[in-house]
Amino acid sequence: MKNQIVFVLLLFSFLKGSGQHTSYYVDNVNGNNNNNGEKKNTTWRSLDKLNSIIFQPGDHIYLKRGQVFNDWLHLKGSGKDRLPIKLSAFGVGNRPAINAAEHESAIKILDADHWEIADIETIGGNKAGIFIGCTKDDLALNHIRIANCYVHDIGDTSKVSWDYSKSTGGIIVVNGTFDNGNKPVFYNSVFNDVDINNCIVRYNHQWTCISISSGKINGQGGNANYIRNCTAEFSSADGIRMNGVRNSFIEYCVMYRNGAWPKLPGRNLGGLGAWFFDGESCTIQFCEAGYVRGATNDAGAFDIDYWQFNSKVQYCYGHDCAGYGVSVFGADSSFPTKKSVVRYNIFSNNGRDSALAFQGDFFIYTWNGGLLNGVNVHDNVSYWDPVLNAASLKFDADFAGNNPNTFRNNIIYAKTSLLDSMKNTSLQCDSNSYCAMNGKPAWQLAKDKYYSLQEWQKATGQDIHSNHVQFSRTIPAWYKYQMPEKAFRKNQIGNIVETGKKAPGFSAYTTGKQKINFSDYTQTTVLLSFINTSGSFEKDRILSQLTFIRSMKRQYADKGFKIILIDESYLTSRTTRPNESLLNFIHDQELEDIPIIQDNKNINIAGKYGVTIVPSTFLISTGGLINQKWENIALPAQLAFGIENAVTK
Repeated sequence: MKNQIVFVLLLFSFLKGSGQHTSYYVDNVNGNNNNNGEKKNTTWRSLDKLNSIIFQPGDHIYLKRGQVFNDWLHLKGSGKDRLPIKLSAFGVGNRPAINAAEHESAIKILDADHWEIADIETIGGNKAGIFIGCTKDDLALNHIRIANCYVHDIGDTSKVSWDYSKSTGGIIVVNGTFDNGNKPVFYNSVFNDVDINNCIVRYNHQWTCISISSGKINGQGGNANYIRNCTAEFSSADGIRMNGVRNSFIEYCVMYRNGAWPKLPGRNLGGLGAWFFDGESCTIQFCEAGYVRGATNDAGAFDIDYWQFNSKVQYCYGHDCAGYGVSVFGADSSFPTKKSVVRYNIFSNNGRDSALAFQGDFFIYTWNGGLLNGVNVHDNVSYWDPVLNAASLKFDADFAGNNPNTFRNNIIYAKTSLLDSMKNTSLQCDSNSYCAMNGKPAWQLAKDKYYSLQEWQKATGQDIHSNHVQFSRTIPAWYKYQMPEKAFRKNQIGNIVETGKKAPGFSAYTTGKQKINFSDYTQTTVLLSFINTSGSFEKDRILSQLTFIRSMKRQYADKGFKIILIDESYLTSRTTRPNESLLNFIHDQELEDIPIIQDNKNINIAGKYGVTIVPSTFLISTGGLINQKWENIALPAQLAFGIENAVTK
């Protein structure tokens, strides 16, 4: 009998450790800390109950939506493959908010991995909103997910300094922590498979809104990390950064007004939109960075910084920045920045600060003996209108190695006379198109200037196949979303709506029970976007599109520009989101003041517009004419240029 009891206890222990996991619910209005906290009707009341637990693989923590928790979380324990530990929300309403006040962060995790955090809001935190770090060397920390979180009002700008740049901000993943004197310390540990998706970070009084920093083990940095579909805005320094990583991406993100928050004294060193440092095979793509500012340097949209190998900036839109559109930097003679590619980008109206406009839209620069080995800048457009007569291309760098260094097939539309400023001819320029809009063009080599393209070609051997072009606001065909499309139904014959045609009318009720007659919108510019709020296949594309649409709303709403969203959940999957789920989606995506219509087979707005792919977006100008049409994701420059042209006519 005794042996049977022991066997049963051992079996129970084995089953619990191998297959069982625990759910924890916290409700600070209706909960009670004397409950077991394991069900929605036996919730705990306070977060400190969670801080005493070492969580096990598969555990799930739920905080009640619509509530504010005045405390912080220091979460402990690790998940494992296919059994991560999760922190998320339950109920309906705004995300549950953790108000950290003077605590160092709202959520902190050290020396642990396989965590997934979703649907949480954090307020405050002296050093960070969400902080994922480590306290020792030789850790390989894997599978961190942070999704659909809103992190804001972090830190104290007066305490910002470069020493804290990797360790402080909104969402921080870093190979380190702080010592007893509150100084950053770092370890040779790495983060792999970190995915920060669909988060908003704003009002950051510390350094970077969103950052992933990894150490190295056996010379290898963290691998396969992603920051995507995020908005990073109003930061005292940077929007988004990664360093010490490889095979990693910053994509489909919007960075806005970083580097000058909340006022001029808060501008410490340089602000940046998005950048990589000390990385291998890293890419910034399909992003927008605007209105970046800085105190002494940078203040640019996108940056390939030094200690980089095989980096790309592509399909991005950088605009209205104090400094450059894009940079390629080298600052170490023993480790040249190698194989940098800048392609398929649109830059507009940068160089807004007289102290920083000299950098140009394309800033290729080395210092401190630094070197570059392979720079390929091709097929970009610069709309260059700085506050002083500076060149769009600023080349002041030294090269090493055998990789080619070229500037080719770019288009520069400049309101300045100076187009290129080059240290020497080691950067090969060719097949570019130039337009000096307000005067005689000029090219500069060292101290010499040349006032015609023919003179420049003959004296330097540069730009042999380059030419002059007329000004155009037409975006080249290469700037578009490149991924394959999947139709949710066959097109209806006769319902293909083309540009220049009258937009089909419709009448329907929004999710907020407001009746919309499209005929009432014909005297304004309208962005009509077809999305799917419940689809899994299109989810990331929808989140990308909404990230860009929110950016357009912020920039152009005061010009009378309107947005209407059509939810195709029913037509794509024959189901619609439950009302509670849809309300949460609207709250989380900040869509409360944008009309959303749930399409169905009776209204069939998609059929009227011939929509077979989500997202699909139509720009409808005054008078109700289709001005632009985009199937799949409409990228930021496409939207911005289309809207600007429509609202200024």
